[in-house]
Amino acid sequence: MNANDYEMIKSAMDVIKETKSEQLVMDYDEEGGFMFSNNEKVQKIMFQISEIYGGHSGASLAYTMRSCQYLLSNIEEWNKLKSEYE
Repeated sequence: MNANDYEMIKSAMDVIKETKSEQLVMDYDEEGGFMFSNNEKVQKIMFQISEIYGGHSGASLAYTMRSCQYLLSNIEEWNKLKSEYE
């Protein structure tokens, strides 16, 4: 992971934490994935992420959400990345 990827994922993790949506993101498995979600809370999270980070394409936002999903389920890896980049 490079520094840009880390910043993109960190901004998303911050929004997920602020909205207390960690469990929602970890368990999310709806058809169509994050990108085509009809879940209002997921849509709100993704909108906030786009507002904060800016410049997301649909693909980069979907990648970011899946990365967050993985890292929330493997929190030790997230903690290791934070220690490397902060």
